[in-house]
Amino acid sequence: MRIGVRCRRVEDPAGVRAHAEKRLGFALSRFRDAVEEVDVSLDDENGPRGGPAIRCVIRVTGTRGWEVVVSDEAADPLEAVDRAAGRLGRAVAREMEKRRGFDARREGVER
Repeated sequence: MRIGVRCRRVEDPAGVRAHAEKRLGFALSRFRDAVEEVDVSLDDENGPRGGPAIRCVIRVTGTRGWEVVVSDEAADPLEAVDRAAGRLGRAVAREMEKRRGFDARREGVER
């Protein structure tokens, strides 16, 4: 599983990258064999104006060609990553159930 993180206009990009890699590794650990690539994009949409506009978009590509995309927005980049990663775990579990008959309830994945 490859994880790529891009940060545009975000403070402390190295810290955000490390946090995103750790958080997504945890969120997708159950699906490690089925996930090929994870792309994370963080962007401060308001720029110098401020406000809750750090958008985190996460795109996951599976080994069999499926794709899941989630996004979230927050004032803090770490919070945006955390919220999007939480949604991502549930979205990938639904996709796995749909594609392979994988039952997330039996595997302990929360919905």
